[in-house]
Amino acid sequence: MREGQAAFLLLGIAILAVIVITVTWQAISVPTVPEAVKTEHEVIAATLSDLIRAGTADVIKDMEAHGGYLSLSYVPEDQMAEIRIPRQTVFLKRGVKYWTECGNTTYPEMDEILSTISYGVTRYLKENLNETDTVFGEKVRYDMERLSVTANVLDNQVSIVVNLPTTIGEHLVTAPYTASVPTQFGRIYQFARDFSEEESKERFWEKITTAGIITSPNLPTSGIQVRCGDVIYLSPRQVSDEIKKEIRRSLVNTELWSAGPSGPRSYNINTVNGKQYKDLDISFWLPDDFDVPIVSPVVIVNAEPILSTIALPFMAVPICFNRYIQTYSFPYPVIVRIRDSLLGSYFHFANLAYIDRLEPGECASIMALQSNCSEPGCTADITVKNSDGAPIEGAFVSFQGCTVGHTDMLGNIVGQVKCGSGKLKIIKPGYSTLGETRTHPSLNTTFTLNRIPKLEVYIYRLDSGCRRAPVENEMAIINLEGPQNYMLNTQDPEFDTDSCLGSSKAVCDECKSTQNEDKCRQCEKAYADCMKDSIINNVSLDRLSAGEYEVSEMVMNPAAVSQYSDDVKYGSFIGIPVNTKPERGDIPEQDGKVVVYVPDMDEYINDMIAYYESRYRHWKDECKIKILGICTKHYSSSEARAMALGDTTKKIKSFPDEFHRRVSKCLGGKIIKRA
Repeated sequence: MREGQAAFLLLGIAILAVIVITVTWQAISVPTVPEAVKTEHEVIAATLSDLIRAGTADVIKDMEAHGGYLSLSYVPEDQMAEIRIPRQTVFLKRGVKYWTECGNTTYPEMDEILSTISYGVTRYLKENLNETDTVFGEKVRYDMERLSVTANVLDNQVSIVVNLPTTIGEHLVTAPYTASVPTQFGRIYQFARDFSEEESKERFWEKITTAGIITSPNLPTSGIQVRCGDVIYLSPRQVSDEIKKEIRRSLVNTELWSAGPSGPRSYNINTVNGKQYKDLDISFWLPDDFDVPIVSPVVIVNAEPILSTIALPFMAVPICFNRYIQTYSFPYPVIVRIRDSLLGSYFHFANLAYIDRLEPGECASIMALQSNCSEPGCTADITVKNSDGAPIEGAFVSFQGCTVGHTDMLGNIVGQVKCGSGKLKIIKPGYSTLGETRTHPSLNTTFTLNRIPKLEVYIYRLDSGCRRAPVENEMAIINLEGPQNYMLNTQDPEFDTDSCLGSSKAVCDECKSTQNEDKCRQCEKAYADCMKDSIINNVSLDRLSAGEYEVSEMVMNPAAVSQYSDDVKYGSFIGIPVNTKPERGDIPEQDGKVVVYVPDMDEYINDMIAYYESRYRHWKDECKIKILGICTKHYSSSEARAMALGDTTKKIKSFPDEFHRRVSKCLGGKIIKRA
């Protein structure tokens, strides 16, 4: 018998390995048939029983392997155009039909199963039985035009009746040939149907796999990034491999007929259509050459700096806060395999699952997912290099959400793209990510990715004499804007502010909620005490790409705030941070050490106090009212203090210009330097 190649005839279901068939002949009571003819017919019946047994075994085995359908080897060529070929997947190199597709049942009905068996056995007999033969010297003719086969499926057997009028010599004998095949075929069919109906309603494959993805430690689905510059990157191949792991694990850990799951990552199917089939040996498999079609990488970047006020507006810390949600869409088949204990063989059928953004999806969406990139229409010739002009191999390129491919050893990729305008993405771990809107003609060029070096960043203070030293009292927030946005700060990220505040945290909470001046001053001092203990002067950095940046800083002196917060003279301006002017800075491509400079806040505070005192003395000595050139009234202490504070505030506002001149003079205009 020929073996089918890829598609199958819509027919039926059966299994055979070891078959016990009893064929009996019941001669119609015809007085003219001699006893010798009856004896010859019994010999013919025994011969035909072997042929029917072989044919039934072949048909049931073929149906068993292909999910209740016969392979096209049973279909005459002149009938090929008339048949309906169901959708299928491949398991053990044989096509297995889908009994459900994205929540829709597609299984064969019982009358189709019976027709399949009858058709297959009929076809087999016509191909393997000669219309004429000779037995004991008598000519035997079989009326193949009147051949008919009837099948009946029960829980534990399949019965077959073959009607084939036979002429021995001149005598016509009509005798039905019957065969009975011990098998669990009927029971298995009922399970397969109930399972498919339950799966179409509950979509448990999609739910089970989605639960596995959400709990997977290697597949991001939702979360929060709080480190500036954090990047989560998985290539399409990595995403596909991780999803395949979760699918396999889900199938292995799916339990049938138990009251509940046996473990934290196990799943339970208690009944199907309200029934249990504990007598059947059932397992779940994936098709041959199984893969998950993922075309785009996962790229989640935390690059939006914000200032998060912990206690008061004058005490802020930098946070890059990104709440992300990552979804996945993909189809996959599940093979359901059932052992027939009476035959020692297996029956297979398939369910087509589709997860659409981590929800059960419709099959129409699969076609949209596939067709969106199926007809690109245009060609792109893209080259990717680093800042030194060397080619970057293995960079992933996509355009308008469709994969172009990965660059070769020359940094080049030539591929089909959708015509028009859309987002170009070029991604390579260890390099900056390119993402910009382009038209397809503008893709034919060279793009540059900057390397992301591993750096030790040291924060130094710079005084007016161009002397530098590691920061001690400088709480600095350093904002970098360039190839990507990033924020550094001199606060230890591991520092526990709440524990440091202790009982003062309640005071700070009251300050924020009521704006009570006394509470806020208490909080200011407590918070400043904590901040001065949290200052660090170097950080490790491996998330910032090389290139030129514009650097601006907000710097304050928490030690001075703590010292002078209760001072009526200085407390009003000591807590005001210095906001520097944007300066140029280069992040190198090579690993190593760099220094970022900030104002020397001890020098700054001392200068501001000295300036305030000089302006206070000036206004205290200044005549407020003169009459005939004679001073009749001086400014009061409170008036002199207010005037001095106004002058000092103006001086504070001018300091960014002074620090800018300092950077130009001492650092050549570059606020970031190699160590």
